Amino acid sequence: SEGLILLSSDKLIIDINSFAKSILNFNNNSLFFYDYKILKELEEIVEVSFNQMKNMSVELEFEKRFYKCSTFCVEGNNSRVILMLEDISKAKKLDISKKEFVSNASHELKTPLTIISGFLETIMLKNYNDEKQLFYYLDIVQNEVNRLKKLVTNLLSLSTIENNYMKSNKINLLKIDEFILKLERTFEFLAQEKNIKLNFNYKNESMYILFPKEWLEIIISNILDNAIKYSAKNKSVNINLDIIHNTLIIEIQDFGIGIEEEDFTKIFERFYRGDKSHSSTIEGTGLGLSIVKHMIDIVEGEIMVRSKIDEGTTFSIYVPIIEILKVD
Repeated sequence: SEGLILLSSDKLIIDINSFAKSILNFNNNSLFFYDYKILKELEEIVEVSFNQMKNMSVELEFEKRFYKCSTFCVEGNNSRVILMLEDISKAKKLDISKKEFVSNASHELKTPLTIISGFLETIMLKNYNDEKQLFYYLDIVQNEVNRLKKLVTNLLSLSTIENNYMKSNKINLLKIDEFILKLERTFEFLAQEKNIKLNFNYKNESMYILFPKEWLEIIISNILDNAIKYSAKNKSVNINLDIIHNTLIIEIQDFGIGIEEEDFTKIFERFYRGDKSHSSTIEGTGLGLSIVKHMIDIVEGEIMVRSKIDEGTTFSIYVPIIEILKVD
């Protein structure tokens, strides 16, 4: 994982390993240091190393990858320097992701807390006209508290998903009919509020899966919850489950507002919510699909999305199963 380049004082490449060759797109006919774009970026530390016999180290971003670049003076020979290129892209991107996550999480937590604090202050100072207005303010506070609870629950889910999977990595029997019945009961009230018909189509079979049944419930529930939220009243949502070649295929189709094509990949990012005028009033934490994607990645599954604005969205999920058993 480390590229090594031996340089002479006249900036010629004396020796180079295979990993460094791949970084440079090395050409045997070109041994001059400055013929390679990435090495031009390192001119300063190389010059200091040769002139002052001093080891140097910097981080460099090149063609969407991150490298730690270090120079080592060859002891007893001031005319040669070893340049080491270490690919730290994974660690760097993880660090950037963590910083963005903390920033986004802080912002998402601050908004409801500010609203709660403001209305509680108003109530304590008795700045309301009558009991009706008081209960209106309390209702807003309660909604924001519920929003906070959901956000914190989702944050905890993200932090524990992988650990729980490692501890629960055992065979689980999933009975489709029982599983679907639980989903129907869970979403019955939410669907009725908008007069949305939930159409469940599935084979009455059982299967073995190598992850907790609760995971599948979380995956489908997050997508189904969005399908209902983003659908207009008096529509329908189709939930299809099928088994092909030891793969459980789940399709959730709504006839709602749809998703812009440019947002297909962004919707799986933490805290991402399409800031469209027709969806700005819909509540959500922006974590649901991120949790779904993380879970599916861990079980080595796949999720795909198809959508057209004002026509609807279909999420297709593919998760591996072990063996199919017919239910008597």
